[in-house]
Amino acid sequence: TRALIKHLDEVREQGFAVSDEERDEGVWGIGTVGEGGRCRFVLSVVGPKFRIDASRRREIIETLLEAAAGISSQLS
Repeated sequence: TRALIKHLDEVREQGFAVSDEERDEGVWGIGTVGEGGRCRFVLSVVGPKFRIDASRRREIIETLLEAAAGISSQLS
């Protein structure tokens, strides 16, 4: 459980969680919550790992976080 708590703290700090074949083989995904960590909404992107290289992953992360911030500001 200590490892899980550490992982959750890291996710909270960076603002998103990544699944790299953790659930399904060959699948990469990212998820984030909106509204300052309170789970008012969730956004996620999932796709085949072979189509999402490191550069594309960074782009997806940035875009997803920007979208979540935009939605959060419109909801407040």
